[in-house]
Amino acid sequence: MAGISSLSLTFAGANYQVAPSVTIALPDLDSGNATATITLNDSGFVSSINVTDGGAYYTSAPNASFTYVDSDGNSGTIIVGTTINIDGTVTAVDKPITSAPIVSSSITIDSATGTKNDFRARVTSILDSANSVVSGFNIIDSGGGYTVAPAVTIDFSYTDLNYVVGENAIQQNATFNMVGEVQGWNDSDRELKLIRVGASDGKFHEWNTTNPVRGETSGSSGSILSVREVQTMDPDAGGGSSGNVTDFDVSALEFIDFSENNPFGDPI
Repeated sequence: MAGISSLSLTFAGANYQVAPSVTIALPDLDSGNATATITLNDSGFVSSINVTDGGAYYTSAPNASFTYVDSDGNSGTIIVGTTINIDGTVTAVDKPITSAPIVSSSITIDSATGTKNDFRARVTSILDSANSVVSGFNIIDSGGGYTVAPAVTIDFSYTDLNYVVGENAIQQNATFNMVGEVQGWNDSDRELKLIRVGASDGKFHEWNTTNPVRGETSGSSGSILSVREVQTMDPDAGGGSSGNVTDFDVSALEFIDFSENNPFGDPI
């Protein structure tokens, strides 16, 4: 693997007001010269130069030195050009031409002048402003020198949660919304207490830990870590299910650090 080709979003975060910055770890490949082999035809002339290792971190096409001894006893070195890929690897070496058949030869490709920093992949995030979450990524530069999926770090440029008592808290889903009235918000414990909980389609649904819960008035948007029901009214006693009181542990996601794991999946 030379550069990354995709990132898979597995957790959208919460309460982002602007698209957060995304940092991809430096490439892991060690710096090394490109290498190539020489193929001679039946007459002893060079028929092709084959790249056996593209090397890493070439920011410009290097020269290749073809050193030889021909059948007339002449020796010398011919400098030929190369071609590099956008990921910083050498992909081809020009074929040298000699006037006599080759008895012995070797080829050396110049060292790379770039560094790992020149080939760090660059990615930007896409903000779903309606839900204040990250919805995807754009790869600006796939980079080079990656042999394993790199670590990904996302900035925490969202605001603090500040749910307001009396406002509706809404969790949007594909075909329905979960809605509850905020009865209380504990910022230190990050526990949101809701009453009169129900679904917009009139059916029974549960809150999930995938989609954020957004305050209709405050705009606060947090991701649920756990849900517990602390009071249940007996429908037969006239209370109905709308009397449920539900507490949520809502994460403000104070810092997202993906340096130890890659939650977006391996690049393809």
